[in-house]
Amino acid sequence: MDLSTRDLDERLWQQRPGNRCPLTWTPSGGLSVTWTVGPLTRPDGQPKGSPSRGPLGRPDGLADPADWPTRPRGGPSDVIVIVVKFPVRPDRADHWMSVVADFTAATRAEPGNVFFEWSRSVEDPTEYVLLEGFRDADAGAAHVGSDHFRTAMATLAPEVTASPKIISVEAPTDGWGPMAELQPATPNGS
Repeated sequence: MDLSTRDLDERLWQQRPGNRCPLTWTPSGGLSVTWTVGPLTRPDGQPKGSPSRGPLGRPDGLADPADWPTRPRGGPSDVIVIVVKFPVRPDRADHWMSVVADFTAATRAEPGNVFFEWSRSVEDPTEYVLLEGFRDADAGAAHVGSDHFRTAMATLAPEVTASPKIISVEAPTDGWGPMAELQPATPNGS
């Protein structure tokens, strides 16, 4: 299925009611963000997304936090989404899932856990990726303060070759939603 930029723009906008920051994809420029509300200047007086500051607001091309829109209160809560890459010792990589089994079961049983999913990297068989989500900051703090978390950190230390890499963000959402960019093909191929 070949989507034009306008078609993709329309689908992204329609799939995210109340969205104040639609994403657009252009074949030549990649992903771009278009602000549709809010002041045209940042608090420091500089224009938002100034070309001198790079394509997404900073000289390095990353989004400048001063350019981020503020979300109106009363919307969805902030789910804590965490991605962790674990570099596992080569001699332990095939046994990793049995090593983390108790930790995984205990975390999934936490009242504030939304998801806790493991994957093995297809590029590096000694790397495991953990995608985890918690209902809110309190649920995330309860997880890190739990006995099973402390036990896991002690158990996993001799299993890894380096400190795991982590990304942790708060995402305004009320749960999983459909991906607007991909729909299943019908039997006739359309």
